[in-house]
Amino acid sequence: MLMGMPATASAQSRPSSRSFELGAAALWIGGSVVGESQATETRNQTGPADRLTLFEVDARMRSAPGLDAHIAYSVTPTIAIEGGFTYSRPSVATSIANDFEGSPDLRLSDSPLQQYFADGGIVFHLTRLPIGPMEPFLAASVGYLRQVTEGRVSVTTGRIYEIGGGLKQVLTPRRRIGLRVDARLGVRDGGLTMGTPQRRPFFMAGAGTFVVF
Repeated sequence: MLMGMPATASAQSRPSSRSFELGAAALWIGGSVVGESQATETRNQTGPADRLTLFEVDARMRSAPGLDAHIAYSVTPTIAIEGGFTYSRPSVATSIANDFEGSPDLRLSDSPLQQYFADGGIVFHLTRLPIGPMEPFLAASVGYLRQVTEGRVSVTTGRIYEIGGGLKQVLTPRRRIGLRVDARLGVRDGGLTMGTPQRRPFFMAGAGTFVVF
């Protein structure tokens, strides 16, 4: 349906400089590693002491749907400054393996989590590379991460880095309402972690509507 719409409608409705764009989208946020840890104790032996591994714990954040809202300001027809807010409720799956006494591996009940991203970045509209009536764009952002466990037992914060791109299509030129689809590769720095803190990659994809005014 989008490819069948006239390209001229898109060309007439591209964001001009000093205009705003307001949008909302549904997202799918991919899972990521929380971390790994080992439960150890000192061996009962003479000589140099080493550690005995009792069991290993692995935690992973499951993929989850999310909601996203953004507002952008077009500095020029090709460059915009954008800020966004994303909310999701992933769960953390924890498993216990390699028990010293030979017990079978155990998977604990998933722990729910509330997750918030608040970020800001820049968007480049590739106005000279249209795909039919659709206009591609590239984006990069950095922001604040907040994760809250059930019952607010733990609140952790960190940073989030994202790069990605997508397509925009104006559906109603007069009211300048359109559709936006995009995909992003993100890196979570901080937040909920187990073991040695590391930067954890994840993937996001979503689609929603926007209005230019």
